[in-house]
Amino acid sequence: MKKLLVAAALVAASQAAMGGEFYYTPRGSLNVADLDGKINDLVSDKFTKRYPHKSWGIYIYTSTANAGTDGSALAFASVGVAKRGLAGLQPASRQFDSLGNHPAIINATLVQKKPYLIEHVRYALRDLMDKCETSPNCDID
Repeated sequence: MKKLLVAAALVAASQAAMGGEFYYTPRGSLNVADLDGKINDLVSDKFTKRYPHKSWGIYIYTSTANAGTDGSALAFASVGVAKRGLAGLQPASRQFDSLGNHPAIINATLVQKKPYLIEHVRYALRDLMDKCETSPNCDID
């Protein structure tokens, strides 16, 4: 019985575990410190095996904008996979985007906008990982 409980615990832990080591470069309104520990749970082992951190990275772009006089304010995130080079990561050829209207961020400070931006990074990254998981070889592009 004890072995069965240990085995069940190991299966549960392996399902909850995040992927291996990965590299990312945020551009725009967020920086590395803003995202530290906030996206790790989304990155799968399949992704980190296909795109090793020494050669590949996740390119992340975020932005906010007041969209008009009607009180709409947008939070936007775009993520993709890019080859690492001498200049770091360049925008990816295939991007996954998330855009949302958040009236609460009109006239807000960047600090107040960050949770909305992180939310959209997570949405876009989840779409990217879904594409990876449904592709036999985790082909994103």
